[in-house]
Amino acid sequence: MKISKSGQTLTIIINTRKFMRYYLIPFCTVLALILVLSWTASRGTGIPDSGTKDYYEGLRMAEAEQDMKVSEVQDEFSSFMDSCIRGQGISTSDIAIGYYNFDTGIHYSLNTGRQMTAASTYKLPLCMYIYDLIHSGKLSSNATMKFSRSCLYDSEGGIISYGYWVGDRVPVMTLLETTITQSDNNAAHILMKYLGGYKAYVTKIQKYTDESPDLADYSRSHNNIRTAYMMDVLSYLYHHQDEYKTLISNMETAAENEYLQKYVSVPVAHKYGNLDQTENDAGIVFCSSPYAIAVYTHGVANAPDKIGKINKAVLDFTNTHIEPLTR
Repeated sequence: MKISKSGQTLTIIINTRKFMRYYLIPFCTVLALILVLSWTASRGTGIPDSGTKDYYEGLRMAEAEQDMKVSEVQDEFSSFMDSCIRGQGISTSDIAIGYYNFDTGIHYSLNTGRQMTAASTYKLPLCMYIYDLIHSGKLSSNATMKFSRSCLYDSEGGIISYGYWVGDRVPVMTLLETTITQSDNNAAHILMKYLGGYKAYVTKIQKYTDESPDLADYSRSHNNIRTAYMMDVLSYLYHHQDEYKTLISNMETAAENEYLQKYVSVPVAHKYGNLDQTENDAGIVFCSSPYAIAVYTHGVANAPDKIGKINKAVLDFTNTHIEPLTR
């Protein structure tokens, strides 16, 4: 019996459908399932296996061990600092010190809540705020400010040596530079007046700390500051240093090889201050494990040299005991 071409076609179609239904489709389904399972296994199912549990347990143990090491060094550093101060022959009633390591959080504080005479260290947050205005576009870097008679504090130095006198308009960048590099009182008072005076200034610089404005008392008769506040200022400066590159550069060249810079060879951005029996310095030490340090003294003999020796000892301890914790 002969089968027509149309019959052959129908038979092929039927056989093809059977093949797809009973063989090809199941095969493709199984293949797809295998591929999905393989992909899921490669990415993780979200259910930790024993290896993953061991991994996270290892991390927890390593973190706990690191925390213990930091705690041990913290205790050692506190004892070290107490001995360091005694070694310089300084009474704890005549000094306030703050230290903070940005990598590990190791810190030290002595009398940081006490009001100390700020001297010229008040000029650091002053300049920071002016740089904030420039950075935000509220003040042009090409702006000038009037040198009014009420701003004349020092008739023998300051920006007068730069060729400016009462009645002149002084470029703001010149004011910022001389306030830091020369600790220029006239320049600082011009900047202060621009902000609205001392009271307005104290209110504005609260942005750098959570402390109450009552804890800082700035006036012509009182220029007090808490070392804790200055440590907050230094921390803010460090964490926003890209916005203060010019300021930091000026701080590094101010009072070169004096105060915190005296006995160290690493970059130190600092703002010193001296007034009568007061000698202070506050800065950031850019070593392999950077830290902030503020040292305020009153009635301490040869204080600038002792401040330098304290920072040298602190740097040596940081390099030897604290920096290895970050490796």
